Amino acid sequence: MLAANAPAGMQAGASVFGGERGIRTLETLLTFTRFPGVLLQPLGHLTKTFRCARNQPLGYSIKTFEENRGACEGGYSSRVAPGYQFFCGILGRGFQRVNGMKYVIVPVTAFQQNCSILVCEATQRAALVDPGGDVSRLREALQKLDVTLEKIFLTHGHMDHCGGANALRAEFNVPIEGPHREDKFWIDQIAESCRMYGLPVTESFEPDRWLDDGDTITFGEQTLEVLFCPGHTPGSVVLFHRGDRIAFVGDVLFQGSIGRTDFPRGDYDTLINSIRHQLWPLGDDVRFVPGHGPMSTFGEERKHNPFVADKRFG
Repeated sequence: MLAANAPAGMQAGASVFGGERGIRTLETLLTFTRFPGVLLQPLGHLTKTFRCARNQPLGYSIKTFEENRGACEGGYSSRVAPGYQFFCGILGRGFQRVNGMKYVIVPVTAFQQNCSILVCEATQRAALVDPGGDVSRLREALQKLDVTLEKIFLTHGHMDHCGGANALRAEFNVPIEGPHREDKFWIDQIAESCRMYGLPVTESFEPDRWLDDGDTITFGEQTLEVLFCPGHTPGSVVLFHRGDRIAFVGDVLFQGSIGRTDFPRGDYDTLINSIRHQLWPLGDDVRFVPGHGPMSTFGEERKHNPFVADKRFG
């Protein structure tokens, strides 16, 4: 599920050129991570060297990177927020509070996938979004929060997003909702995928409910809307809390990047269309939790994301 080795010019020590926002040419040792969802974490404003393991597979779509290398005034800006470790996901995030709901992000698996624990403050009922693994860690987090798990929501069928779902369903006797049925083939082969990437093997399962565009999902007194956003996978969905203006987007969109599309039944044009026509109309103020890495807003991505910035489309 990982792409090929780094392209020419992107090995350790390659120059990374910035755009017109004051980014300077940098001599940087790239950190080649094994995140299966991220397309490419853009570089820029880096003040230290990041070392990589030589010949480690690069977890990004090389073709799309090369096609978009000159986007956004010829450069990339990572805009990594203070307190984040570059390429290592969200570490030690505490509660983020919104109107009727609070949430905490718990990175799970070797891919540091952002599993979100959503809590309805009125009822202390909770939902897990994309529990990809590390079940004991999620169990401990739920206990510390003193909440009652009510449901599990899945944005798509990749192992690092749904690998812990079936075990948690059995332990807590709660339903799994999502993703869209088009991702069934991914869930059906989850055991093979886990073995391929050295993750604890989980068996395939059937969600209690497949989700479609326009559906709603609930837990406690909270309601989220479902938006069908294929491209990274054919069955990816985004979960949107309209009252609190926050979206849980899986691997559809990242700060400064988009999801890979070189997997079976992934499609670059479809993904771009999903982002521009499903997500952007929700509003620039909407914050989103991606499958990996730091949060951002749709407005920031419309300005600066080299793959989907408005300036790319006239």
